[in-house]
Amino acid sequence: GDPSPQFSAVFEDVPENELRGAAEYLGAKPQDIRILEGPNADLPTCPSYQENFEKRKHKTSHVESMAHLNSLAGQLSHREGCMALIRTEEQRAPREF
Repeated sequence: GDPSPQFSAVFEDVPENELRGAAEYLGAKPQDIRILEGPNADLPTCPSYQENFEKRKHKTSHVESMAHLNSLAGQLSHREGCMALIRTEEQRAPREF
């Protein structure tokens, strides 16, 4: 979610058993369910990005902020995780999503 007032896309906390129940209702196998806490992912640690990260720490515009960058990194990470689960399932089953 995004806690910024202009986006206000933060969901209320939901108990893990309810999330698992919803995933299973949608057909997810229990061994394939991954519940990750928070929207963010680790950012690259290579020196090429550090100057940009330092600038973002002082920005007030949401799109230029570290919060926005962390959110984007998290979205990409979570989407890759979903794709990994899909690829694994496609290898196991004779069907594609």
